[in-house]
Amino acid sequence: MKLNLKELLKDKFVLGTFFLTAANFGGAFLNYLVHPILTRHLSIAAYGDFQALLSFTMILSILSAVINTTLTKEISVLSATQPGKIGALRRRAASRFFLFGLTVFIIVLIFIQPLNNLFKISESAILLVASLNFLYVFPLMVNRAVLTGRQDFLALAFNTILDAVSRLVVIILLV
Repeated sequence: MKLNLKELLKDKFVLGTFFLTAANFGGAFLNYLVHPILTRHLSIAAYGDFQALLSFTMILSILSAVINTTLTKEISVLSATQPGKIGALRRRAASRFFLFGLTVFIIVLIFIQPLNNLFKISESAILLVASLNFLYVFPLMVNRAVLTGRQDFLALAFNTILDAVSRLVVIILLV
């Protein structure tokens, strides 16, 4: 059996997987750059605050992974059977998960002082600013689930790179 690379790259799934894998490697590299930048420009205490907030966010990101997996399955089924209903599901899910993110944000605001004490964060405004990401992270997962469920790998790869680039730019601008 002879492997023909040209024929293989004509397959939508192989080409999409190639681009998505390359984008994931590129995004991971850009995300890696965040830490050397921060360690060079933040004090030890400020970097510790950043790591505490990053850990808190990672714990809550388990919810976004569950949302992503569940919606990906639903979108995939709809893509095969009733593609016209995907837009309605996307809008409904995005609005509900925005409200969910708003609820998490409000809960963080209510418990901001105990959370600051728990994480030993020196400046309470840092937790407030960091918790703003809950307003967009859950609706963002809906968009990624739609792209994955519809097997739009090129758009998903672009989304992955755009996410990593924007994160790096924001860190550079804020630090």
